[in-house]
Amino acid sequence: MSGEAPALLRLAAGSLDDARLLAERRRPNEAVLTRLALHQALRAMSVAQGLDAGEDLRLETLVRRVAPDHPQAALVSRLRDEAAQTIAAVADLVEALSHPASEPVAKPRPPPARLESGLELGPGPTGLTALGASPQRDGRATAATSVPSAAFWTLMDRWQVPDLDALALIGHAGGLTKKGTRPRFRLEATEAVRYAGLRALDQALEGLSLDPRRWLDTPQRSAPCRGAKPLELLRRDADAARQLLHALHRQGLEAGLRGG
Repeated sequence: MSGEAPALLRLAAGSLDDARLLAERRRPNEAVLTRLALHQALRAMSVAQGLDAGEDLRLETLVRRVAPDHPQAALVSRLRDEAAQTIAAVADLVEALSHPASEPVAKPRPPPARLESGLELGPGPTGLTALGASPQRDGRATAATSVPSAAFWTLMDRWQVPDLDALALIGHAGGLTKKGTRPRFRLEATEAVRYAGLRALDQALEGLSLDPRRWLDTPQRSAPCRGAKPLELLRRDADAARQLLHALHRQGLEAGLRGG
């Protein structure tokens, strides 16, 4: 089971929390964060169907991907209109995707599994499968539950991370090929979840207009780096992406509050 769709839904919920805080304090950017939450929710729907869902995809493209028979098709259709993209409406979509109608909300749920990255996976087959992902067959993940290495290498090229360091960021064993070239593989299980964390981090950097290469190589005085470079932290700590993402979200929120 891929951890990317649940991770995107948690990001959407976090974006909505930030939007509510800005709304309560009557600060700008509430609509921007709400639209970001909708984008993250729609990307989760695409990922659950085994489709590419890069952050560069337009909302209109993601909306068109929703099948007419999808349980949330009507709700998504209403959210086409920008005026209808309110915090409450987007929150309804995130809640519906997180708790499908086939799964009673009142039903006791076991605690989510926590991988070494710190990101959580949904409990059991009702999570992503209810969103449209294919379950595992014969012990191997299908296309909907893994990520091609090409997407990972594209991100690493954008960050300008050396190949061996890049593999260390997702905990991939084996190193380079015998010819010294990049290995081609599918990221599954923990690797896929750690990659989802890196993509979320990349999106946060873009939202703050920070150059990834410069930011990764610049020592950060605040937590969680405490004087270390973000890239160093990402190499040695599987939980670093989550911690850094939280710090960037806090930085963005503080900037939004000051901007009012």
